[in-house]
Amino acid sequence: MIFNDVNNILNKNFHTIIIGSGPAGISVAKKLEKKKISSLIVEAGSMESSSISQEEYEGKVIGDDYVDISASRLRQFGGTSNHWGGVCHPLEKHDFNKWPINKNDLDIYKDETMQILNLSGDFNVSKFNDNFNIISTKQSNVSLGKKYYDEFKVSKYLNIISNSFLENINFLNNQIQNIDIFKGKKKYNLKSKFYVLACGALENSRILLWNNYKQNIFDSNMPIGTYYHDHPTHDVAEGVLDLDKTYNYIYKNKLQNFFDPKCDPWLYLSPNQNFVRKKNILNNRVDIYYERYNSNYDYPNKVYKKLVCAAPNYVSKYLKKFPNQLVIRIESHLEQDLDLNNKIKLNFNKRDSFGVPTIELHWKRSKIVRDTSKTTLVNLAEFFAKENIGRLALKNYLFNNDYYRHKAGYHHMGGTSIGYTAKDSVVDKNLKVHSVKNLYVTGSSVFKTGGYANPTFTIIQLSLRLGEHLSQLNDI
Repeated sequence: MIFNDVNNILNKNFHTIIIGSGPAGISVAKKLEKKKISSLIVEAGSMESSSISQEEYEGKVIGDDYVDISASRLRQFGGTSNHWGGVCHPLEKHDFNKWPINKNDLDIYKDETMQILNLSGDFNVSKFNDNFNIISTKQSNVSLGKKYYDEFKVSKYLNIISNSFLENINFLNNQIQNIDIFKGKKKYNLKSKFYVLACGALENSRILLWNNYKQNIFDSNMPIGTYYHDHPTHDVAEGVLDLDKTYNYIYKNKLQNFFDPKCDPWLYLSPNQNFVRKKNILNNRVDIYYERYNSNYDYPNKVYKKLVCAAPNYVSKYLKKFPNQLVIRIESHLEQDLDLNNKIKLNFNKRDSFGVPTIELHWKRSKIVRDTSKTTLVNLAEFFAKENIGRLALKNYLFNNDYYRHKAGYHHMGGTSIGYTAKDSVVDKNLKVHSVKNLYVTGSSVFKTGGYANPTFTIIQLSLRLGEHLSQLNDI
């Protein structure tokens, strides 16, 4: 049910209260619904985003240039699934090396996740050459708020109340007794057996930090807000591909079932783990975007001018056969090394309309991010030249200390990482906050590491797993 009046839910017995209605929160609720277990989602925003509500997400960034954090998340039903790019891929087996769970623990929720995201088929990772794999991603067009709005209206088990701000979590004897929310200008008290924070990486940390500041709940060593990470994303190269020779390589290596430059708008490649270990670099993905040559299009002409300096003989021959050439642009999409200095803090100098300190995000890219892109792209450029399928012109910043722009900033991860103890993490393998009996956290804030995969698919898998775990609990 969708409730507008808090008085209509005060006497209802909800098994679980979920804070946040993004992909994480909705997925937990959907799993509980399958088990015929009632939950309530408390959403601070409304069914649609508004400039007034978005102002509550304003914050300060210290370090490298970063996207406005109020623009990179949405305070509304469905959360950031209302403006995400839709690229989906699960984390790889090696991405879980530092997690207390493994890939198999999430793979059992793969089919449910595909259903939620309206996806079909399978994800493939196939050998491209000795150092790179082809990564097949899938594109979802789902806005979860829009998809499940009608279900929430009529469901006996899916419940939501919007425009309701979590003001306080009330603890006693290492468990939550109840929570206080503001709806309009009135405060209400809600009670449940279990509570789930599913507000996104930044807000999950903010809520825990603020409540710990007021009540001193958690172990002083618990790393709340620390090891924040993103997927640094940069333009790294431009170039050309000889379409005929590219197809020769595709068919010679039996890759025609994995990509077709005539039909696919991009090609995703990732260095394999042998190359990553040998070169001591980060996991990363190379995103190659290409299109046919058009003499009236300015971008290809700019690329050719750059390539004339890098490979004049090749380009002069290449221009003679322009109907069969592709112009390409390459982005580097990397995981980030874990740095204790990348963290989420409370900014007590600026508070939101409820008096809660806003976020002060500390975020910088380390030297290994640049070195990883350089090592990866140099090897790929050498391969293109060796096979004579194309040429790349790499960005100058890869070889010096010039400024380079981070293009993304929408993959907020970390801050409440998963782990074994309160010294190395915030939640355990079941996403329960250490030392608190009935508080759980889900979403990308629990990611120990980020891999190269966009996070939404894994967020939903984790949240379905949490829903399954909660469905087996009756008492704290």
